[in-house]
Amino acid sequence: MRKRLTGKEVIHIAKLAKIPLHYNEVKKFQTQLSETLKYIEILSELNTEGVQPCYQVTGLKNIGRKDKTEKSLDISEVFSSKKSFKNMFKTEAVLDKT
Repeated sequence: MRKRLTGKEVIHIAKLAKIPLHYNEVKKFQTQLSETLKYIEILSELNTEGVQPCYQVTGLKNIGRKDKTEKSLDISEVFSSKKSFKNMFKTEAVLDKT
């Protein structure tokens, strides 16, 4: 059984994860991470021989459409509007000056 993580180890893990920790948080995470590792050790004792790896447990699939190209508007049509100026779109101000 693995020993409890030291404060130095917790600080090192936090540094690797780029998570700033205050002194009082080190003790809290020392306990939490040690408990998590203890649980993982228990799981590692299970016999998983013959069990297929599972990377997705919900059964959901990425369903996306195929990209297809279509004819788009000609540039002269796009900027023929009164709301265009020098091949740019004119819009109302979107940022407030306050």
